[in-house]
Amino acid sequence: MTIKKKIFIINGLMVLISLILVLVVGSLLIIDFKKVYMMEEFKKSKIDSSIFKVEKEIYNINKTNTNWNDISVKFNTLGYKMYVKSDIKQTFSNLTSKEMKILAHIDQEDIGPNEKSVYFFNKSIILRTVLQIDNKNYNIVLIGANKESFKENAIADEKEELEELKFILLSFVVIGISTLLVILMISQLFTKRLVKYIMNPINKLIIGSKRIEEGNFEELINYKGDLEFEQVCNSFDKMQISLKEEKEKNLAYENSRVNMISGISHDLRTPLTAVKGCIKGLKDGIITTKEKQNQYLDIAYKKTCEIDSLLQRLFYFSKLETGKMPFVFSEMNMSNFIEDYINSLKEEQEYENTQFFYSKNANINNISADISQIIRVFRNITENSLKYANVNPLIIKFSLEETEEYQIITISDNGIGVEESKLDKLFDQFYRADESRNTKDIEGNGLGLYISKYIVEAHGGKINAENYPAFSVIIYLPTRKEDNENINS
Repeated sequence: MTIKKKIFIINGLMVLISLILVLVVGSLLIIDFKKVYMMEEFKKSKIDSSIFKVEKEIYNINKTNTNWNDISVKFNTLGYKMYVKSDIKQTFSNLTSKEMKILAHIDQEDIGPNEKSVYFFNKSIILRTVLQIDNKNYNIVLIGANKESFKENAIADEKEELEELKFILLSFVVIGISTLLVILMISQLFTKRLVKYIMNPINKLIIGSKRIEEGNFEELINYKGDLEFEQVCNSFDKMQISLKEEKEKNLAYENSRVNMISGISHDLRTPLTAVKGCIKGLKDGIITTKEKQNQYLDIAYKKTCEIDSLLQRLFYFSKLETGKMPFVFSEMNMSNFIEDYINSLKEEQEYENTQFFYSKNANINNISADISQIIRVFRNITENSLKYANVNPLIIKFSLEETEEYQIITISDNGIGVEESKLDKLFDQFYRADESRNTKDIEGNGLGLYISKYIVEAHGGKINAENYPAFSVIIYLPTRKEDNENINS
């Protein structure tokens, strides 16, 4: 799962759970409020049981004796006050002025004889009926009088309602604060988990960077989790591996460079010493004959050429390492090229005791290559045979064959060969199979075959060495048939 998706899910859960919590708390609050409100309303609307006795006494009024004062005494014992009106004239009343105001609200309703109506007002029960006595209609109103006055009841009602309002508001505040605290706790819980998800790979990256800073390239992060952080940690591990390889490469290069400087110092010392000796002999007049002077000059010239060849190779290696090696490709026929190269070697004095042989397949196609660079490859290989074959006479064989993918050039000699364990190292920079440096007057510097490998691979080919049937260097150069067909057409 991606961290982006996880953030969306966690935030969604936070909102969803918070909403559910608010809905649940609100529902419980509404239910509780409704319950309390209904109970209060029920209490308010509860009718006193004495109403039934009052109703019974109304019907027991002696219609022959309408002494309303005496009749009102009976209702007073039941907690009711009385008001009697005959048609439109007040006949009797023991109501207070406050209670009289109530009549204005209920006197508008018309009721017939022997009918009754019951009202509830300010916690007082009001019963109204019409009795017909001596052909007169008496409108009788009975008000259940509390011990407290109407004013006291109103004040009490207001206080009670205010207390209820305070309770409701306090409940809202307490529940609201509690809900907010719970939501905040939920938010903190989810945020903490999210921070843990994010900080876990970040902490691993921080620890990994400190390890690299301390030079420890062995331990990798190997994080498995959210996709984005997994990609970052994998990239970090790849970078660490690259840094480790680069460090090892630089260390090996530094060791090789030290060895190269040591070898070059030795290689230069021998010809320089010879040149110095020849010049000193000529200067001091030790050599008196013309023939001996020419011999000394030839030796000095030869050693100077060796020094020049060594410096040229080092310069070539420098260009190779800095990526400034020029390549100019052109069409060439490898078979004709090998024949010309062998003929050029036969004219050189160094190869006067060397025998050359060349075999090839028929119908060798042209290829695209840098001729000057291929000459350098061949020169490095044949010079290697001349230096290390350690046989007399030296025999160098060239062979050429062509496959669908490559033209294969094999250059072999009849020398002592190379140990099997060292074959794979021959093309490493600054490597010398013979490290004693005492078998020849001219020693190699471990660059020739390395440069040859670089040039061959720059042509898209490959190069390797074998010991059987004789020591051989095998070069594979791409045939590039499409290019050859276009050239031939």
